[in-house]
Amino acid sequence: RLARDILNSLEKRDSPLLSGLEYRIVEPRESVRNSLSDLTGLNGRLHPVASFAEASSECGIFLCNELLDAFPVRRFVVRDRQWRELNVGKEDEGGLRYVESDIDPEDPVISILPDGDFSEGYETELCPAVKDWVREASRLFQRGKWWIIDYGHESDDYFAASRNDGTLRCYQNHRATDNPFEAVGQTDITAHVNFTLLQKCAEEAGLRAKPLTDQHHFLTHAARPWLLGMEGQPPNAETAKQIRQFQTLTHPSLMGQQFKVAEFSNSIPNSIEGI
Repeated sequence: RLARDILNSLEKRDSPLLSGLEYRIVEPRESVRNSLSDLTGLNGRLHPVASFAEASSECGIFLCNELLDAFPVRRFVVRDRQWRELNVGKEDEGGLRYVESDIDPEDPVISILPDGDFSEGYETELCPAVKDWVREASRLFQRGKWWIIDYGHESDDYFAASRNDGTLRCYQNHRATDNPFEAVGQTDITAHVNFTLLQKCAEEAGLRAKPLTDQHHFLTHAARPWLLGMEGQPPNAETAKQIRQFQTLTHPSLMGQQFKVAEFSNSIPNSIEGI
């Protein structure tokens, strides 16, 4: 749906970006790729691929919307002023539970565990997989931009003293819990993104970061010419619908502040610098 909206909007505006444009969706699941290949009405511009390597191009824009919050995380707890890992073990009755263990001194995760005087029992989670993922994503373009949109926090907020049970949340049938061992296999498990860690990994991979912003400011800036163009004109039905959709995405009490936008770049060609 996102691909269709973007491509149809560019065609409606007769955007210069359409010259040679391809929209490549990285989808490792073959069955999903096959279903995407059946999409029509996009003038052959949509190309599902299995890997980053197949999506690479000399120049491009990488758009990642609500992906990192679904990455697997490792959970940790403070005991006697030391970090210990929360692994998964079996209960005597056959269910699952957390089992604490020491952290191997050679484990690379130690380098990204936060320093500080955390209270006894303080819990948090880390996503070590983000480093390799960013490194691979950074190789997509010789010249390009990377937009990563998700809900999350910078480190100071992510590891705030008040956030003593972490950000891991579970959802089943629109009901939220913090117990990942309830309805195993039928529950969506998610955790907020640590944008400070994401930026550190991106810069280590050779990308340049812009200051983190929220969806409200990002989209309002991008839509400025459109908004200014409507000044003094009564909206028609289509424009009124678009304004309502825009307000849903940008309103501070809805999605505008909850979602953050991390933007990275390397060498940017003039044709996309103004986006």
